[in-house]
Amino acid sequence: MSLSIKAQIVITFTRDALNGETISFNRTNSGLTANIPMTSTFVSTTRKTNGQIPLSANTGTNGEAEAISYQKYFDIDFNQGGLMTLTRNLNVITINIDVPWNFTDITTTVGATNTKSDYTPDTFQLDAASLSVNPTTPCSNVDVYVLMDTQADSYSLSYGTGLAPETDVIPVTTLGFTVPIQRVLPTKIFVNKAGSRSINISLEQWNENYFYFNKISDENVDIQITPNAFSGATIIVYVDYLNQLIRRPDLGTLQYSLDGVTYSTSFAWVGQTGGNYTVYIKDSFNCIYQKDFVVPTTIEDRSAFFEISERNSLSFSKNETWNGLQGGIHKNENNVLALTGVQDILYDERVILRSSDNIRIQFKSNYTNHNVYVLNCEDTGTSYTPTIYKMSNNLDRFESLDCKLISIDYSNSRAGIYFDSGNRYDINGVDIGDYELNGNLPDSAIIGNYIDLGIAYGVREVVDLIYDSSLNKRLIVFNMQVTNTSPVSIVMKAYYDLLPFEVYEFDLDIGTPILKPKDNSFRVRIQCLHNSYTEINYYSEYVHVIESTDTYDLDKYVAIDYYGTNNRKIFYNYGIKHFMRAEVLSINSIIDDTNEIIKGDLSTYLSESILNKGIEIKFAEVTYRVMMKLSLALSSENLFINGLGYVKKESLTIESIPNTNLYLVSCLLLSTNKNFNIEANDQYGDSEGYSTSYIPKILGANNTNIKI
Repeated sequence: MSLSIKAQIVITFTRDALNGETISFNRTNSGLTANIPMTSTFVSTTRKTNGQIPLSANTGTNGEAEAISYQKYFDIDFNQGGLMTLTRNLNVITINIDVPWNFTDITTTVGATNTKSDYTPDTFQLDAASLSVNPTTPCSNVDVYVLMDTQADSYSLSYGTGLAPETDVIPVTTLGFTVPIQRVLPTKIFVNKAGSRSINISLEQWNENYFYFNKISDENVDIQITPNAFSGATIIVYVDYLNQLIRRPDLGTLQYSLDGVTYSTSFAWVGQTGGNYTVYIKDSFNCIYQKDFVVPTTIEDRSAFFEISERNSLSFSKNETWNGLQGGIHKNENNVLALTGVQDILYDERVILRSSDNIRIQFKSNYTNHNVYVLNCEDTGTSYTPTIYKMSNNLDRFESLDCKLISIDYSNSRAGIYFDSGNRYDINGVDIGDYELNGNLPDSAIIGNYIDLGIAYGVREVVDLIYDSSLNKRLIVFNMQVTNTSPVSIVMKAYYDLLPFEVYEFDLDIGTPILKPKDNSFRVRIQCLHNSYTEINYYSEYVHVIESTDTYDLDKYVAIDYYGTNNRKIFYNYGIKHFMRAEVLSINSIIDDTNEIIKGDLSTYLSESILNKGIEIKFAEVTYRVMMKLSLALSSENLFINGLGYVKKESLTIESIPNTNLYLVSCLLLSTNKNFNIEANDQYGDSEGYSTSYIPKILGANNTNIKI
């Protein structure tokens, strides 16, 4: 090993100087191309400007007076920063530069001689530095392995980003040695060699000349129990990288575990039951952080939801117990207390069906368990418990897609993701096919939902959905900072609810053998259960089953089929069609026609005529619930009475019978299969299964009818 040698110049003054004689040289910074001239001139007058040296009397040794004056004034003129050191021995001046610079272009007229030596760099330097796991205390220390090109004497540590005092000096006996660094504290490593410089160790990938190893702690770990986990909790562990709580270098790819044995890079778990948990997080330096948390046994992140439409073939009311003004329970049309109304005469809600009928009932709910019971008039169960079918898949959904992440507004901490096309993944990260959205958003794009953007960006809450005109795409927006201005490819994961309920249906085959009560009547009970909610029960009105042997005049009861096509309230997209029977007082045929006649001076002719066949129907008195269902049925997009299609011509006529809960309903209906239009060989209304007819256009001329 050779130590560094500083640049030096030695000047020997051999005689007394004369007025106007000079000595000059340049100081050169090795990192610059420019030289700094340093010229001194001996003068016989007083000093009037920089660079002048007044002549002095001979001291008895030739050149000594010149050496004394030169040292004094050179320090004043050229060494204000103290980067050079000047020493004198009689008539000899020695100048050393304490930094890696050199002297060049030495000239003199003063009768002096000189010698010069240039700066030679030290070969004592770092060969390599790397990180390794501290096998004893991985959460308190990280090991830095240092390899020097020649043997060092010692190393020392300094804490803090500034010039903090160094700690004790640790001797070094090998070329390579390990330095344990305390985590959390910014630390500088200095390697020392006697007679040489002290080297500050750093890693190539860092700009800073100090080490900083944070560790996972309570301050940067957030455990979220997501609110869309009704079949079991979804646990998401979020370690905050973006706030730079973990940095220089980062802790590598974190691994997660709920048992402390099996680790993976996934930080989300679904389907977890209530109870006590511990999450374990391991960084790349083998430090394991653990945190206890509790998943509530009763998860109440969703509000209870149940709804059953009045358009169903049976009407249902919630079972309530009235306690006066206590508890907020009121008598209203949506619960069974409606039967205790203020009318003088009350009739039980009752519908009529035949044993040959089949009806389907639909309801929406986020309860986990449902039961349907058929009850006789004494409200005791029967052996008939219909099967309930789950029609939708709205709750606890999972979606994972390729997407692009981009900064929207860095200063305001807003970033977003958008979707073109790419791969879809299952919950285990396995590719399950392609998708194509072309700038549109997936189902999981719901404000308030949480989306996992991967280990680098964490789990983020959706704060907005926007359209970006520059990208011509819709974006999911998060409150976060990302530095990239170009899109970055990532994989997103989302656990979400498409809608706050599932859709359920069950069938009632009226011909199925049931317990035969005295009056052939039954009603239906829907029971809803969930370990987070109070049990609720809904009861239908009574259904009276009539047969041909009964005393009822079956011809007076019309069969009414009704349904819609796009009414989301009861989700006709699942194919449900409703059915009811109602007693009629009268059905009369009607003709509804519209004519347009053009009258001229010499003739009159028919320009257009529309003829519609229909019926006027009056129903027997019905209770309130049946009246509502009948009104909804008659107002449906698709209405069939005894198999024939009709549409409502005008508003219904509804008349209440005083002092009772009974109503009379009547209306005018136009047939959809007997609609004649002379303007087109087609019909208005539903044409399915029906032939079309038209009335030809007739012109009248001179008492003669002409068919066109």
